[in-house]
Amino acid sequence: EDGTNAENLQESIADISAVAHREDGNFWMLVATASSKGIFLHLSNETKGVDDEATTSVFSRQIGHHAAASVHFAPSQTPINNGDCDRGAAINHKECYLFAGSASPRHNKVWIYTIPYSTNVNNDAVPLWTIGEPLHHGHLMGHQDWITCFSWLDNEDENNNNHSNGEETKRESLLASSGHDAKIRLWKFSTYLSTTVIREEDDNGDVQELSGSDSDDDEAMIDDLEEEEGEARLVISRPAASSGSGSTVMTTTSVSLEALLLGHEEAVTSLAWRRQRHTKSGGKEKPCLLSASMDRTILLWMEEDGVWVPISRVGSAGGILGGSIGASLMGFVDAAFSPDADRIVGHGYGGSVHFWTQDVPSEAMDTEDPAEDEAEMEEEDAMVSARWVA
Repeated sequence: EDGTNAENLQESIADISAVAHREDGNFWMLVATASSKGIFLHLSNETKGVDDEATTSVFSRQIGHHAAASVHFAPSQTPINNGDCDRGAAINHKECYLFAGSASPRHNKVWIYTIPYSTNVNNDAVPLWTIGEPLHHGHLMGHQDWITCFSWLDNEDENNNNHSNGEETKRESLLASSGHDAKIRLWKFSTYLSTTVIREEDDNGDVQELSGSDSDDDEAMIDDLEEEEGEARLVISRPAASSGSGSTVMTTTSVSLEALLLGHEEAVTSLAWRRQRHTKSGGKEKPCLLSASMDRTILLWMEEDGVWVPISRVGSAGGILGGSIGASLMGFVDAAFSPDADRIVGHGYGGSVHFWTQDVPSEAMDTEDPAEDEAEMEEEDAMVSARWVA
């Protein structure tokens, strides 16, 4: 329907990501794929009729026409009006981020999209899924080679990450991106939920959705951008809710470079955040990032005194001399935490699988007051002092 060239859909897929929902026997899945022909969205919708016979439909469309090496879905922090009612139907509006990494010789970009979707429950209690028009908000620059992996950390700690300031609140999340340039960039997404009312008649009905700091003229000086951590690279503004008086409440997401992580010598192949759990003091564990690389190492990163540093390294820096390609001689293509974050699994280039188990030394818990030690010993301290045993 949108004129997508069918031949482009036959191109080899470099990466794939999906988001799915199921409710009351109805199921839909939104899939994004990256290839040399661009970025494609595929919607699979399965519904059941009165005779319980399932009908599946798949629709594809192209949203980007530049070569892409990676795609990644993530939940959006932006609240959308959930209280709309239309002819007896309850409408639940949501949206998700779609990040895509380019595959250019240099000056690569992280493209940012938001995709709105909604559930319309009618009087017959049958959910009707609707996917809105994807919105392209701009791009983030800094990577000098293909961007091949992402990982999103959605921080949901109400005490530490939602701050009240008058009528405004702020929520922060982190996006990690990396690829063939061996550098990991952490992007902070700070979403401000403001109750300030902007009247459409005062703004002539023109709501600016994007204000990006990067332009094509800046690409020649892109190497200098990595030194400007904390500076907003992209500002995304869009309506959060509307009122009956013709006014709009806006929400703004500011994207800035949080940190540049240097430690790998070859292409980074995968990124994964450790699942954050509650500590004994009632807070959340510090973020911990896992990165795998073709340099035959897997690194664990944490922030210490405001600086992101590698706290542990596993793998074999020189590979297994004389070993087969199935060992770690060719590096790692993927790595992940176990659900309890006490084990790491690494996938070698040749198909081998490696496991490491966290071993916290007993002296890390030895103090003069064991009761006080147990109360103050946080999980991130155990991560820093732990050894990882193969």
